[in-house]
Amino acid sequence: VTYLFDPQLAQKTEQIDACGLPHTIEVGKIVTETFLDATAGRVARVASMQGQPSAVPAGLSSDLLIYLTLTRFSLTPITRTGDEDRYHAEIQLQLQAVYRDAQGNALAQTPLDFHDHVSIWAPELSSQSVSCATGQFDGVVESAAESLAEQLLSLVPTLLGQPGAQPPATVRTPEAPAIQPAAQPSGSPQAPVLAFRTKLEDGNGNLILEGGEALVLHVEITNQGSIPVSTAFLELSGNPVLVQAFTETTRFPVQVGPLLPGESQSLEIRGLLPREVATQQAELLVTLKPAEGRAPGPHKILASLQPAPGSSGNTDRPIVSDSTASPSIQRSGTASESTPPYYAIIVALDRYRDPWPNAYTIETQRVEALADTLQATGMFPRSHIRILRGKHATRTDIEEAVLRLAKIRPDNQAVLLFYFAGHAVADNRGEVFLVPYEGGIRASKSRLISLRRLQQVLGRLPMRVSLLLLDTPVVQALGSGHAIGLNGHSQLKWHAALLQAVANRPTRVIQIRALPQSAPRNPDHLLSGLLGPADRNRDGQVTIGEFLNDLQGSAEIRPLIPETDPVFRIPLTR
Repeated sequence: VTYLFDPQLAQKTEQIDACGLPHTIEVGKIVTETFLDATAGRVARVASMQGQPSAVPAGLSSDLLIYLTLTRFSLTPITRTGDEDRYHAEIQLQLQAVYRDAQGNALAQTPLDFHDHVSIWAPELSSQSVSCATGQFDGVVESAAESLAEQLLSLVPTLLGQPGAQPPATVRTPEAPAIQPAAQPSGSPQAPVLAFRTKLEDGNGNLILEGGEALVLHVEITNQGSIPVSTAFLELSGNPVLVQAFTETTRFPVQVGPLLPGESQSLEIRGLLPREVATQQAELLVTLKPAEGRAPGPHKILASLQPAPGSSGNTDRPIVSDSTASPSIQRSGTASESTPPYYAIIVALDRYRDPWPNAYTIETQRVEALADTLQATGMFPRSHIRILRGKHATRTDIEEAVLRLAKIRPDNQAVLLFYFAGHAVADNRGEVFLVPYEGGIRASKSRLISLRRLQQVLGRLPMRVSLLLLDTPVVQALGSGHAIGLNGHSQLKWHAALLQAVANRPTRVIQIRALPQSAPRNPDHLLSGLLGPADRNRDGQVTIGEFLNDLQGSAEIRPLIPETDPVFRIPLTR
């Protein structure tokens, strides 16, 4: 398959307002990269060119040439929601695809359309609004492009999979309705027929929804018709408390599809009830609306809501060892009022959405050991420890966890410990990316976490010091998956933003990277010195300086800081 991207599509950019500053979305680059990424692995070979069909060289070796043009792109002016850092936007992306065979004969053409209402988390990174987290603006464009790529790829087998050596005319015949699904009238006998099932689960499984409880809405959707369904949208309505429990954590409407005849797709939509809820009977309506064809009737879910046991209306909710239990880091009165606040974010990849051979994961018991070690120091209250793992360690989850710290405005004497345990990849320039739950060795960069960007963001938080700990013993080349050496002679840019001038940064960032050859690997590996071994002067307290000295030989520490630096005297234990 060869893609021919029209220049107006490939070079398309869109400038929007982001936190009062202009931000340019490279729409063309995102669309072209997404289509190529989505197609790789689906066909034997994929290539791309830019230009008009007339510029295609004679004798092009490709079974299928797909010419893509941009019909429409819009991202409506962003409006704030009740959360000052969250915005609503309406996005529409329309493309036209023209398919040609190896001889250049037109086979078919299809419109590709994506239209959605999205919620974007884009907080300001400083009170002066000089910077803004813009990753989710690009992310919604990539999601739209992924949807269109799936629509297109659902038709490629029809175009490539004709039996024997039948001429292309068999694909152009009107008897191939799957190539033009949008042309089918809604009343056609071949209109798609969707059916779905729903199930609501609460955190403790007692079928009573209590304040502060995590919820999971299971939805299974099946195409019972005879033609493919390109797109359908899942929406919620009903009791405002129940609806908000899901819309605060998930973008609605949720897009599903494409679905082939007889194919099913399962969704897990997670939500979180507010801590304080009134006793009541609640109704949740789940509606499925296909882009074409008749919609099935809504599903009604009845549930009993009641306050959390012991709820007093002003109790801080501790953050326990699973991010489903709490949406944000909260202030807590458990730590001594005479000491500055200490915060911890632990990103522990115990699994990935699309696992691959040699993917590095962390065991569940190690995650618990990390949290227990921090709490044992007496400096990190449980309510200040945020753990992200599994499905709750996506790029968005990680961004929100970090940027919520900026929102609560901790004083500039606060300390942050950010611990990442998982896989890493590097591009051909040596830039390092951390792999979240939805990432992988062949994922687009927009689905990964730039280490350089993470270092920059941590440096802008209103903290005195941020300790960035990296447990990434496996690094592979982005795209090829080839293993990359991690020794000191590596060309990887582990210190990309650490060695820049820090005079204008409110936060000192110290990166601690576990060396792969260090042994043994204890359950709490990098943090074990906090339990006592790092206390060299035996005064009962471990300082940052003692902690860093204890890690010599088992970790690479950057930047190097003289022992006379006041940061070295900051305590990490009581």
